Amino acid sequence: MTKKNTKSIVFDYSHNNTLTLESPSYSDFTEFLFGSSFSLGKIQAGFTSVDKLKKYKMCVIGGPRESIFQPNEIDVITNYVKNGGNLLVINDEGGDYGTNTNLNELTRNFGFEFNSDIMFDSMNFVSRQNRIVINEIEPHIITRNIDSIVQSSACSIKLLKYIEADENIKAIPICKSSLNSFHTIWNGEEWDEEEDAPRSIMSLALNYYEGRVIALTTVSMFSSLSSTYGFFALNNQDLIASIFMWLLDTTSTNDGTKLINISLDYNLFSWIEKLVNKERKWRNADDIINFALKYLKNNFEEVLEKIEIDRENLHLERQKHNGNSQEKFNENAPYEERNFYPSEIGTGSAKDLNEIMASLSKVTKGEVGNDFDIKNLEFELSKDNAKIVKTKEIKKKKKPGKAHKNISKKIKKGAKNPLKTKADKVIDEALKSLGSFDEFSKKLEEFKTLTDEDEPVV
Repeated sequence: MTKKNTKSIVFDYSHNNTLTLESPSYSDFTEFLFGSSFSLGKIQAGFTSVDKLKKYKMCVIGGPRESIFQPNEIDVITNYVKNGGNLLVINDEGGDYGTNTNLNELTRNFGFEFNSDIMFDSMNFVSRQNRIVINEIEPHIITRNIDSIVQSSACSIKLLKYIEADENIKAIPICKSSLNSFHTIWNGEEWDEEEDAPRSIMSLALNYYEGRVIALTTVSMFSSLSSTYGFFALNNQDLIASIFMWLLDTTSTNDGTKLINISLDYNLFSWIEKLVNKERKWRNADDIINFALKYLKNNFEEVLEKIEIDRENLHLERQKHNGNSQEKFNENAPYEERNFYPSEIGTGSAKDLNEIMASLSKVTKGEVGNDFDIKNLEFELSKDNAKIVKTKEIKKKKKPGKAHKNISKKIKKGAKNPLKTKADKVIDEALKSLGSFDEFSKKLEEFKTLTDEDEPVV
């Protein structure tokens, strides 16, 4: 593997896979991939040669259906992993019988099979017993900070005994079902009655010679269709991100780097991406982050001292602001003369209240909050509190004039709305600066047109 391929991933599109990046059902997962700056490619003509796969650090076989892997394809994939490639292989409910494929003919080379079953749990589940919650997480670099995941309509995994004697294979079941789990099994003709299946293997991490393999038992973990079992359910997203990081880990290279999974503020990430594209001094975002960490390490005491000074200055600024916005409290003044409110009405919370009432008026078409103005309120002070007793006389508002009618016409015709709320403007500016949707759509369209021979989409 060359250095430029350390974050490149190829997806199998030649075996009718359920997991496809163009499908709206997996849009959140697709956005995660593009947002992580991976290089993405596809294989549509089958696994015809190891050289084709060697362009990529990782291969994803995402739930093949009604499709058969040919013997030469199985040899290509096995040799790819054996010589340092990395594989994420996903089956689904019923295993090979349920999906009508021969994925086990491939996975037996790595020392495991997908069982032809469907897993259930009588105690640990979300809404339905086939949406099982996995709390038994085995220690592994992938499972750090993972407490529980959800797997819906999943099969289970069987480890083959021979791998215990093979020093080139090391398998770790990273997720297991609970003691209350059970399954139905396909016997070749029909589904057998339910049987107990405690602590069944639901996810597997495996080292195979120079490569790595992750086996998952359902495609539902990548789904955007439900927050109860899909990509954003419990720790599903964190586990998937960790899986990709582990399979793309570059610690075996000689450049002294390690690929890790961190939560980076998206605004900072977007700024770094733009900086890399604009300033040719940086190869990628990794260079900038490593430079920042190195600077922090070399100037640690100085940076900490500056942070403390900035915090103190900010604290003083806040105290100064609070002192200017309120009258000083005079304990000797008569109770009625004490000022309990900010000296300038119309700022701070009062301004927020005005905006809330204006929005309420818009929603209710003027039924509520139409004439509200905090400046028109009168208060009655007592020893313990203050209450609104009446409002000042309010002048009747003029009917919309000609200018307002012209604006309304322009809005109806699709012209830019000059009356956009402040929140709309903030959102528009944020989207404009990040360019997230436009960039995502652009990358997805480019990915759709890829062929086997094309360079991957970054």
